[in-house]
Amino acid sequence: MLMMVIGLAGCDRGVLFEQFVPLDKKGWGYEQVLPFELEVQDVSVPYDVFINLRHTNDYPYANLWIMVYSYPPDGGTPTQQRMELKLATNDGKWLGTGLGANVNHQIKVRDMMKFQAPGKYSLAIQHDMRVQSVPALTHFGITVAKSK
Repeated sequence: MLMMVIGLAGCDRGVLFEQFVPLDKKGWGYEQVLPFELEVQDVSVPYDVFINLRHTNDYPYANLWIMVYSYPPDGGTPTQQRMELKLATNDGKWLGTGLGANVNHQIKVRDMMKFQAPGKYSLAIQHDMRVQSVPALTHFGITVAKSK
């Protein structure tokens, strides 16, 4: 799968890491684990972590459940966390922004997080919905930025 790295030049926004992965037009299959790797040097700075999603208006759900597997540098203890990403209100209006057929979401999932050690962190993201393949998602991404 082709991976696009976007916006590392956005240092004026305090962005440490930003990467988007295009998803298969046939749907995000349960077996498709999305890999991300980020290098952390300054562990004294708190960071906010965002999940970025893009989907079409054909997305049939009001949320997206994901599993996040985190692997710290130097063989530290890996963690896993299940999270719900709310994408629509109870009356079906998208919480994201966009024009036309695409809706963009940037959802803060961690606030003021401090990394424990410098080095390369690996993340693996997998959908955790009750269907084998989640339709109408076009991109999945992660942004890590200095907390304000």
